[in-house]
Amino acid sequence: MNEQITIPSATLSNILSMALPLCKRAIQPILQCALIEEAGITFSDLSTTIFMPLPKTDLARGLHPAKGLHPAKGPWTPRCFPVDDLQRIVSVSTAAEVQLQDSGKIIMGVGTLQGRSRFTVPTFEGDAYPASVDMDSVEATLNVDAALLMAALSAVRLASGVKDARTFLNGVHCYLDAGSNRLMLEATDGHRLNRVVIPVESATSLTDVDLIIGREDVAVLVRALKDVSGPVVLKVGNQGTRAVFSIPEVMEIRVALVGARFPDTNRVIPNLESRPLQIIVDREAFKLALRQAIVTSDKGFVKLIVVDGQPLRIESAYDGRDAVAELEAQVAGFQGDYEIAFNGHLLVEMAEAHDFLSSPEQTTITLNLSGPGDALLTSTGHGDVIIAMPVRF
Repeated sequence: MNEQITIPSATLSNILSMALPLCKRAIQPILQCALIEEAGITFSDLSTTIFMPLPKTDLARGLHPAKGLHPAKGPWTPRCFPVDDLQRIVSVSTAAEVQLQDSGKIIMGVGTLQGRSRFTVPTFEGDAYPASVDMDSVEATLNVDAALLMAALSAVRLASGVKDARTFLNGVHCYLDAGSNRLMLEATDGHRLNRVVIPVESATSLTDVDLIIGREDVAVLVRALKDVSGPVVLKVGNQGTRAVFSIPEVMEIRVALVGARFPDTNRVIPNLESRPLQIIVDREAFKLALRQAIVTSDKGFVKLIVVDGQPLRIESAYDGRDAVAELEAQVAGFQGDYEIAFNGHLLVEMAEAHDFLSSPEQTTITLNLSGPGDALLTSTGHGDVIIAMPVRF
């Protein structure tokens, strides 16, 4: 009899959708597989590892109530299944459970009246899967609320660089003073900066926590934290080169940190008091107007035009095409007419970052300036700051 293990389809589908980008960036074919053991499921590209732990299951009882993954009909020898194959097979099935066999067979709809389907894919022995790097030492341990961390990472990562030669810009900077209970997260690509500060439920650290999580790893964390409640345990170790994010009894994500030092951004962040000009506008209307103006723009460049007594105008023009979007706004501090140019895509993402950080009843966004040609700054008022630099065209 083949060794086999049964997994609820929803459980497998959720973790595959989260791990698929990680596996796609792996070079070795074996790392484009999921290592399935009775203890859990592992995905890795050697730099980052996702592990979904599974408590020992009472075989007589069957399905584990918390995890939804359990062995069936005898022991299970660790086996590697191609993630692409699993993803495609699960996506076309309506069965409640997926049965994996060590022979490479994948059976859907076991024990149902609707019939069942059987697929066969190539598999590898579990021993062939590379071992992930263990954390030999732990220098800091933080407990952070999962929802707050997800919102902060979602908002901040929008400003991180993409394949920038300055590697320290390609991620999210996390900083916490030793003995403090406030974790700062920030990112910049040189054209904008997003910073969020969130409370830490508890922290054990002899030194400052100062690390950079790569942009792709941040995306993995955001997907993992979706719909998670309760604390997340962050451990930093191996002399500040690795971090482990643990969602108790749900998942563990181990990441290699960016080996660089983040610049001191305090020097470039202005305070709100130095920004007497204000534009208060509905956030959704602002994003829609920007997207409409971007349609006829050159590289996404748009102009914000403030004329006394008139609606806020967002304009663009390029190669004989132009667009004008108007929306109601509350304007304060302006004297005369103002025309300020920005990259419209950055302003859309500025509003999207605001979405992640705002309470449900907070539907407006306040844009603060000190004058024409100056940076645009906004905040939800909860210790965050979002900045976009203007452009000239």
